[in-house]
Amino acid sequence: MFNPQYAPRYVDRNRDHLQYFTVLFISFLQGCFSGREQGDFRWSGDIDKTEIVIADQNNMITDKYLPRIITVRGQTTPLPIMIKDFCEEDPATRAEKRSKLMDSSITFHCIAKLGIEAQYLAQQVQQYIDAYYRILHRKGIHKINRTLSISPETPANAVFNPEVVPEGVLIMVTCQFWYRHTFTVTPSDLPAAREVENYVTASVGGKDQSTVSTIRPSHTGVDSKNPDTKLDIQTPPLIKL
Repeated sequence: MFNPQYAPRYVDRNRDHLQYFTVLFISFLQGCFSGREQGDFRWSGDIDKTEIVIADQNNMITDKYLPRIITVRGQTTPLPIMIKDFCEEDPATRAEKRSKLMDSSITFHCIAKLGIEAQYLAQQVQQYIDAYYRILHRKGIHKINRTLSISPETPANAVFNPEVVPEGVLIMVTCQFWYRHTFTVTPSDLPAAREVENYVTASVGGKDQSTVSTIRPSHTGVDSKNPDTKLDIQTPPLIKL
């Protein structure tokens, strides 16, 4: 996992939507805390000057940097729908665009040496999300449950490895949210999918490895550059027969 505390980068929502929304919340809090007065948990992209660390759980930051807000994504589940997830089909390639509404959550672990500091950070996180949730909506989140829950105080090493966070008090803020995930697939009877099926058939059928290697799929389907923002299905690349 990269460390967005001091190495931010562009994240493609269509390539990894789970990572995208994790980084979205991290960047949101970094922006909120960067505007605070010096001495009041002001965040900075310079790890040696920042007064608070805001990063993902696998951040490779030494334990000397406290306080910190660490994000941990919760379970993500597609919501059941009464109708098909089908959106549209390209009449030329028969590529299908599908869309699902995803139910997910993210927990902010507010860690400080004193319980009163961890409690203050948790309250600030709750207040920022409740006040500026529309910013998150504009970046792809369908809805945020603004009734965020704040946990009681817990020793930080009860959740994190003592070798990583040996001391401190932990208070967790949990935020539930929903977002739309759209993707494009190749129908099961077209060449890209048939190659996968042939490979599976050869594997479970015990065919010779040389035969299997000749039908290994060279492409996974119709390329869709940006299915979450464009209404039309992308034109697939030309394949010479």
